[in-house]
Amino acid sequence: PQLADAGVLAGRGVELPAVGLGQRARRGEDALDPGLLQVGPDHEGLAAPGDVKLDRAVAVRALALLPATPQRYFAPLLEIATGDSKNGRKEARAMLVKAPEVEARLVALLDDSRQTIRAGAAEWLSLRRDPSATAALHKRLKKEKSEIARAAILSGLKRLDEDLSDVL
Repeated sequence: PQLADAGVLAGRGVELPAVGLGQRARRGEDALDPGLLQVGPDHEGLAAPGDVKLDRAVAVRALALLPATPQRYFAPLLEIATGDSKNGRKEARAMLVKAPEVEARLVALLDDSRQTIRAGAAEWLSLRRDPSATAALHKRLKKEKSEIARAAILSGLKRLDEDLSDVL
């Protein structure tokens, strides 16, 4: 494929095809490799050819170049948006902010097995200032054992102007 001279992504030396990517995305085809955005302890972001490794923020910015985010990236973006690493969090949240199902998924993440994901979900729910978040945060607070997640839930409830005198 033809490579773009401006295809060096974020100065990291990864060249993306100049033609084909946008055209395929506009036609509704999967324009990116399924492994492009990888999350987890062994994967920090964009899977690139060779030994080049890009961070999560760059991977998210690469996805933001598409006219529409492929649905298969919703879960990895949500994990970045609620995870303990700040790298890429702001960009992932910006991409998901208007996704219709994000509120329900954030409420579901309050029951995730990982305390950092529960904490991140509580924080983002409260920052979104959705009134439906209050009941979900109160419900989770009653059974939360983790100090990290509990602190995030309490901070979130305070951010939503909830009276915390009965729980403190």
